[in-house]
Amino acid sequence: MNYPLISEYIESIKFAEDNFEELSYLRPVLDAEGQPVMSSGNFAVVFKMKDERDGKLYAVRCFHRDQEGREESYRLIEEELKDVESPYLVSFRYMDKELFVDSSQTDETEFPVLLMDWVEGITLDKYLRENLDDQYALEMLAYRFSQLAQWLIPQPFAHGDLKPDNILVREDGTLVLVDYDGMYVPAMKGQKARELGSPDFRHPLRTEEDFDEHIDDFPLVSILLSLKAISIKKDLLLEADNDSGVLLTREDYYDMANSKMIKSLCNVAGDSDYYRLLGSFFICNANSSFSNVTFKLLCIHCSQGNHSNMGYFKDSRDGYTYKTIKMGSQIWLAENLRYLPEIGNGYYVYDYKGESVDGAKETQNYKDFGVLYNMSAAQNACPAGWHIPSDEEWKELERYLGMPEDEIQRFIERAGGDIDTYTFRGGNQGSNLMDKKGKQKDGELKENQTRDYGFRASLGGWKTYHREYKGLYEDVKWWSRSIYKANFYIFRELYYKATGINKDYCADDCCLYLRCVKDNYNNLI
Repeated sequence: MNYPLISEYIESIKFAEDNFEELSYLRPVLDAEGQPVMSSGNFAVVFKMKDERDGKLYAVRCFHRDQEGREESYRLIEEELKDVESPYLVSFRYMDKELFVDSSQTDETEFPVLLMDWVEGITLDKYLRENLDDQYALEMLAYRFSQLAQWLIPQPFAHGDLKPDNILVREDGTLVLVDYDGMYVPAMKGQKARELGSPDFRHPLRTEEDFDEHIDDFPLVSILLSLKAISIKKDLLLEADNDSGVLLTREDYYDMANSKMIKSLCNVAGDSDYYRLLGSFFICNANSSFSNVTFKLLCIHCSQGNHSNMGYFKDSRDGYTYKTIKMGSQIWLAENLRYLPEIGNGYYVYDYKGESVDGAKETQNYKDFGVLYNMSAAQNACPAGWHIPSDEEWKELERYLGMPEDEIQRFIERAGGDIDTYTFRGGNQGSNLMDKKGKQKDGELKENQTRDYGFRASLGGWKTYHREYKGLYEDVKWWSRSIYKANFYIFRELYYKATGINKDYCADDCCLYLRCVKDNYNNLI
């Protein structure tokens, strides 16, 4: 069967309400130039679509190359996975003759689509390169991938085309697998593989006859070994200088004795987890799978490196996973709270003027800075087991940072007026809380960072009691729950032209950010 050109699909998707049979409620999400947001691969083009009824986002996959047995395969995969609940998989639905396309390539006019939940994230290789200077992010990526590998290997099914392009990293760092064209499920036993996957990630001896639940074993081990090695020695990624996204390629698998990268991996001074992975790679290369070896060899510890005081907390209300940071005897969120049940009534996103929660969450300001709360909303915003810090708890944090006691107690009333750097207390305690990767006004951050605590403060501005957004890339203010007087509450502030920490107060209808503190950090998982 011939399929339309990508350009023909684009024209059809632009008028989705007229061209879909059942999915006429979907509309394409458009880019800055007014074109549908899309990406293309070997077999299909994927469009980002929005349900006009409730704002939910979907991915609609339209095929532009034929693949034998595709419809039947997707029926079998859909049946196998319908009762599988896993954060690593995306629900989907294969819909035959769903989209009308006027095509010059065939006399057919109705074509199948694959409807999937939209996953907001970036590919594993892009995430790796964007975070190459973040040791903690590299360690957590390897750890999370080991968890995925240990879950996937014992399953009765296999993905079939594991590679960085098909592994997305969500905003909270969790992983999800996409593109199920090459998947194996038990109902396919005895069939030949529809595709073999990327040569840079499949076992060098794999053929179309190798099609069972173990076809993912080798790429899982190869990718995990690369991620663990990079977390130990990031320069290996620069040394690799290939297009595979990680370290190893087909050339390394076919000629291991003369592979420079294999030799480099053997010379890495790693921990016990690393050496076990290296041995597992050689075992899997020799046997093609882990069918006779325990997948537990792929277990690695949640190595925290220099940030052994960091952890994670998942908010059950919206499923978002926060980084956390242990500071002395306290545990804080290492990012601003982003709980957003509504727009208005005390919940705001910097400079967002719409009314849609989903629309607000799509903005860069929400992704970078989280949510601004007035005090009424703030008092109900922290998740169960967490709370707004008091002024005394902020002082405890300042002591941990090394601020002198006389500076901690110093308080010059400014009453939320124009910023005066004289009111910023301490030496460089504010600088040591800053995320230096964050934006600053005109790039003029005054800082004296001597230690990165992992607090990751960014300058997201605030909303004044005059209902004006102010201070983006200049300052950040966080509430305390301590009352200064009447309806005024104390807050803490960082400013791009100061290195210390300001203490001031603001009316309860100001909208500031929240850094919640754990009620009892010993219960943190």
